[in-house]
Amino acid sequence: MGGEGEQRAAVPTVPFPLVVGARRSGLGLLQAMLDSHPSLAVPLGAHAVLLSAVAAPGQPFQWRTYLDDLFPQPGLTSWRTHRVGVERSMETDPPTNLSEGARRVLAVVAQERGGKPSYGAVLASHPRELGEVAAAFPEARVVHLLRDGRDLAASVMELGWADGIERAALEWRERVRTVRRAGKRLGVGRYHEVRYEDLVVTPEVTLRLLCADLELPFARTMLDHRASAARAAKAGGRPHENRFVTHRLMPALRDWRRDLPRNAIERFEALAGDLLSELGYELRSPRHRLRRPWLATRRDWLGWHREHFRGRNRNRN
Repeated sequence: MGGEGEQRAAVPTVPFPLVVGARRSGLGLLQAMLDSHPSLAVPLGAHAVLLSAVAAPGQPFQWRTYLDDLFPQPGLTSWRTHRVGVERSMETDPPTNLSEGARRVLAVVAQERGGKPSYGAVLASHPRELGEVAAAFPEARVVHLLRDGRDLAASVMELGWADGIERAALEWRERVRTVRRAGKRLGVGRYHEVRYEDLVVTPEVTLRLLCADLELPFARTMLDHRASAARAAKAGGRPHENRFVTHRLMPALRDWRRDLPRNAIERFEALAGDLLSELGYELRSPRHRLRRPWLATRRDWLGWHREHFRGRNRNRN
């Protein structure tokens, strides 16, 4: 891995949750629930620390330079008060490589957030980096939060994040498939799927099962996520985007049957109905009717993929 020193510290055996999912799939809610566990800190911005272990060019690891590069990142604005504690830890016992440095940062931040012994992260907008991060942190357990893509489409359309139902469908389909492919390559025990619908309808049962997968004792404090959600919303600086996450669970908050017009549902299912069916979600449009909207949206599909691959090539250069 680029930037790793020749010396390698022992990999921790205690797993930590690495939550991934498409935009508007309820990541903020699951983050707040996990962060409400008395032994687990899942602070906003932890993804930047994990990504720092896979993005640096190959060179000898110098922890002071690493911190100089890490802490000015916009996602870590609220973490700058932790730098003194991180430096003190690294001066006492210097880490030897990027992954160990990232673990040290997360461990110090978790300790300073109420003495919590474990940490986790949400890798929201970086599904393509999942494989690299999972390789750099073999103790990570990937938790893929799934949600009906039509509900996500209604949300992103309301926020103005997509210029049409076709773009929302294609983005959801691509992100979910990317994470599932990467997750299934990780091997037995490292990839777990959780349904948003289960999380809000039967939260205790769902969280108990998830905690068992993470080798983490279930804590009833996870059932009241509001205080943790309020801290994250304040630190994130975009409360309008997660204005309901600080409320009690609202199972009927979003319903595509109510929130999307019929023609939008048909067009979404024409492009992503295969994945909806694969995940067990019901289709509004009969299967034999999906060809006609597909033909109507062929230009949108081709245009989206041209832009998508053009953007990937720009990021590589």
